[in-house]
Amino acid sequence: MFENPKKADGSLFFPPGFVVFATTECGDAYALDAHSTPDGRRPVVLFSRQLIEEGDSLEQLIPHRLEVADSLSDFLVKFASGTLPAAPPG
Repeated sequence: MFENPKKADGSLFFPPGFVVFATTECGDAYALDAHSTPDGRRPVVLFSRQLIEEGDSLEQLIPHRLEVADSLSDFLVKFASGTLPAAPPG
């Protein structure tokens, strides 16, 4: 096990309301979206480390989020089955 020095810095996402809890081998970030959807879900989203910059606002982050799971438990099921996207678009 090793730390990926190219990973997305979770502190870039927290103020706008995304809690990073994992990264891909390429350093893209999986985050829990703290903003609930209209139906009350808190989905897990994936961000490309190449598209996010320090100081980005919520409005700047939203177009770059790829919803990969309906919830953290759904994420874990998809992770265990190997069905998560390998990389976000872009």
